[in-house]
Amino acid sequence: MEQYTTVTRRINEITGNNKLIDTVVYTYIKSRVNYKTNIADNVTEQEMSFHLGLSIYTIENVVPRVSKHTFLFDKVEQNEEKKFGSYKTYNKYYLVKDNENFFFVYNSIFNDDINIANSVDRCKVKGLLLLIKSVCIKETNKYISDKPRKNGLNKSELARKLGIDTDTLTKYLQLAIRAG
Repeated sequence: MEQYTTVTRRINEITGNNKLIDTVVYTYIKSRVNYKTNIADNVTEQEMSFHLGLSIYTIENVVPRVSKHTFLFDKVEQNEEKKFGSYKTYNKYYLVKDNENFFFVYNSIFNDDINIANSVDRCKVKGLLLLIKSVCIKETNKYISDKPRKNGLNKSELARKLGIDTDTLTKYLQLAIRAG
């Protein structure tokens, strides 16, 4: 049986130029949470780098940025441990509990099974898919536009709901479609 994570629909409120990557990093941290305590502890930056296919430098920049969102995290404690001459950084994340406004996502989203060569683009496509899921009808994978276009998706409306620009939506939506 495949494991899943609950993700707050408020992820579309994440701000900044790297919203797609921030969304995936938050979701990965959330996948490691203890649902009784709502704490994800001993999540290392090296582990996130490995599982998400992002450089450690990128993770080191994303974690402080995404953890500033008080609607996602109550607080984050950063710890460093020195073992055998090298440092291991791990954080303890206290996540905000969202009892009603969430959706489910399978943890297999963190597998490297999307056929996109560039790992950053692969991560951004996953972030876009998570953001789209956040605006879908509850317990479905269906998005219904308020102002549909005759020939398909109203990209400007969807981009506005996701908090990204239309060019970014178009680029990563096309990558997702090509990757299957």
